[in-house]
Amino acid sequence: MCGKKRNFAGFMHTYCVRFAKNPALRDTMWLVGLQGLNYLVPLLVWPYLMVVLGAEEFGKIGFALALCQFMMLVVDFGFNLTATKQVALAADKQEVSRITADTMGAKLCLLTGAVLVVAVLVVGAVLCIPRFAIYRVVTWVMFPMVAGHVFTMQWLFQGLNRIRIVSIVNCACRLCILPLTFLLVKSEGDVLCAAGIQAGTYVLSGVIMVGVTWRMRLISLCRTNMVRMRSAIKGSLPVFLSNATSSLYATLFVVFLGYFASSQEVGCYTAAEKVMRVCCYIVLLPAVQAYYPRISRIAQTDRNRARRTVKGIVVILSCLMLLAGIALFFFSEQIMSLLGKDYGATQVLFRILAIVPLFVALGGVTGQLGLLAMGGERDKTRFRNVYLAAACVSLITIFAFAPKWGAEGAAWALLITEATVAAGMCWNYMRLCSR
Repeated sequence: MCGKKRNFAGFMHTYCVRFAKNPALRDTMWLVGLQGLNYLVPLLVWPYLMVVLGAEEFGKIGFALALCQFMMLVVDFGFNLTATKQVALAADKQEVSRITADTMGAKLCLLTGAVLVVAVLVVGAVLCIPRFAIYRVVTWVMFPMVAGHVFTMQWLFQGLNRIRIVSIVNCACRLCILPLTFLLVKSEGDVLCAAGIQAGTYVLSGVIMVGVTWRMRLISLCRTNMVRMRSAIKGSLPVFLSNATSSLYATLFVVFLGYFASSQEVGCYTAAEKVMRVCCYIVLLPAVQAYYPRISRIAQTDRNRARRTVKGIVVILSCLMLLAGIALFFFSEQIMSLLGKDYGATQVLFRILAIVPLFVALGGVTGQLGLLAMGGERDKTRFRNVYLAAACVSLITIFAFAPKWGAEGAAWALLITEATVAAGMCWNYMRLCSR
């Protein structure tokens, strides 16, 4: 037993030393700090909204946010991974400018389509499903966040290894705008004001990032055309399909739950899911953002080094997410008590979702840093297929569990789906490493 302990200690020490000498670690830790602030302000605001608005009105915010986040995913269309890799491998500023013109042109076309789709969905849903009528106005108030998100150009700065600029701007916008929630949102009747404030952070961030890009002269003006935009969309299609199918359970579970359950249950599920996602992404996203362009470049010349780096990230993030899950499980009662009596059901939800952060870390790292950053077109297809399989699992489980068990059923469906993603990504990544 002592030998095993020494071996494990030596194993962890080796990886800690290796990471300490890696300059990407400094960027990751810097981003973790910024990402922590980016999540800290919403983490303070969301409980306030949960208490002041109550579960029913907060459920409207959660429903509208889920729909807007899906539209943000549509206009992203996988460019946050594919365009990032292209920028990271670009030879000069002229090529970066061409990639930017093609990507932004494609995003603006997708944004136009998103506006039309939401208009049709909202009108059609109200006519066919009267239950959704209560979410209509809040959805339109929050929709400007989709347009603001288009112009943050995170993929450009990530590819240029300047992702910390985006994090600083996002953090500053949240610190400037989200505190208005405490001044202007005082009762259940202020739900539209709360929705507008949430959207305002994205709009302000988009405006500032356009100015920063122009001021730093990161790109020059470059024309694009429909042929190149179609090519950009086609190249990102596998990643988009993967993200779209994953969004079935990451965001649209809330929409499905809105049909099967009351807005109060939607509010409870949204509250539990938001806290769990914060535990997942406060470390995972900075690590992926910092290492994705680096591993993309390293894999071109030294696949063994890239594989060792991914392995180290998997080990460290898995340990951190396991600790987060343990905290969610054992402190669920305390978290629930802070939210108020309307959120009594969240204690059970937290305990169901406690293991999800570990699955998210395993699937996220092996999928994005492994299959996408290190792999080729065949691995991109396998990445997509994992999410297609997970989408099927999510649809089966949500329609089997939600009608009978409501929010608890949705939480079990999310747990099973995330486990499916983690298993599929790990399996395909091991196949990649064996080649």
